[in-house]
Amino acid sequence: MNDGTKRALISAAAAGAAWLALYRATRDGKPLGFMDNYRVSADYPPELSKFPGTPANPIRKKGPDPETGGYQKIDNMLGKRKVNGKTWTSFGSPLLSSTMKLRAPSWSLRSGSSCPVITFSLADAMEDLGKSHPRDMTDSEIVDKLIKKIPDKCWSCYAKSNTYTHLETQRAQTRRLTWFDETDENKVVDTLVDAIKVAGREKCDTQTKKCVFDGNATPEYFRLFDSGDFHNERAVRIWHKVAKRLPEVNFWAPTTAWAAHCNDTGRADERNKIVSELEKMAELPNVTVRFSATQINQAAPTFKAAGREFAGSAVGEIEHGKKKGVITWAQKSADGKVEIPEGVRRHPGHEKNAPMYVNIEGKRHYVCPGDCTTCRHCWKRPKKGKENLPVVYLRHGAKPSKGGLIEIVRRVAQQSDTEKTNFKEVRKALERDIAPRLINNARNGPGNR
Repeated sequence: MNDGTKRALISAAAAGAAWLALYRATRDGKPLGFMDNYRVSADYPPELSKFPGTPANPIRKKGPDPETGGYQKIDNMLGKRKVNGKTWTSFGSPLLSSTMKLRAPSWSLRSGSSCPVITFSLADAMEDLGKSHPRDMTDSEIVDKLIKKIPDKCWSCYAKSNTYTHLETQRAQTRRLTWFDETDENKVVDTLVDAIKVAGREKCDTQTKKCVFDGNATPEYFRLFDSGDFHNERAVRIWHKVAKRLPEVNFWAPTTAWAAHCNDTGRADERNKIVSELEKMAELPNVTVRFSATQINQAAPTFKAAGREFAGSAVGEIEHGKKKGVITWAQKSADGKVEIPEGVRRHPGHEKNAPMYVNIEGKRHYVCPGDCTTCRHCWKRPKKGKENLPVVYLRHGAKPSKGGLIEIVRRVAQQSDTEKTNFKEVRKALERDIAPRLINNARNGPGNR
């Protein structure tokens, strides 16, 4: 086979893969119902509008976005695709979202800036600085203060990579949060209920993995959150009301808000109120709350409510690689906290042949297969007096690093200030003193700070 033929075959294979990705992105060629209905405008305060049509299929483009310098790869999100004579993005951002592997609608907010485990912990770290002048400290001293407070899982958060870096995705997440916070509570509940009712449903065959999408149908499953977290007590209360009015929908709510550092009495009270509201929400028969572990390779915590023990979730990392076409796994993680039991089965068809179970710090965890098409384990509620099996997700973000920590700080500092909390002064300090130093020096590499 000559070089020209090889190049032609490679190009054909790439084109085929691109077409397949496009086809899957529209759920077997049909637009996503939950992406086509309610839209959040860019106005302030933002308003909701009903999208009059269906967006054109996403068309990939090469090269960085000239406005931002990177990340943008879809013409739709750049506002160049037109519907009824207007650009697609002129109708605002989708109220609901989804991810390819989820096969269900979800609620998505900006990671970092909507996560109390980060925002409260940053405030806590600022207080530990003794209200000194961070500009007089070295970068390493500042980072060391933040490291002690912010979970390392957050430094490698998957929700600050891939499509979450797209400008339009970030705009949508910010607009949702602003609309959510600035709109009357009852109106927010009514809107979310109406939007979810017509979000669409996917039914998947667990054997063939073939899915059929039914637009304008009520979904069977809903996720809180594919990015972000419950940022205050009101947020939990709203979603409690939504879930109560939609008993036919199963809600899964992972959260790390329970682990926020709080030296300040006001923030500690707010965190405790969040947990209290989660206990009430967990009483609903269609809601599963899972507390998330804060560190990588840490056993999942347990959340007790409604006479049940809700096992949480964890992030695990075991070295594995492909050699001569065969995926091989280490028996234990580098720190020895995660171990693959002898003779454990592997997930059939999983791209990395992940084990179905691992032991983390001696506790059995179910390994997420990476695709909800064949699995709905995260939505399973425990029976009374029994604990449901905790789940572990194989780390799929960047490795934890000081650079990742800096990115989280940057996200929080740059978020539009819509919170009515005492975190406003902390955010100003981040913008003024900490974030600029760390961002400007980021090019020196984590080891040089």
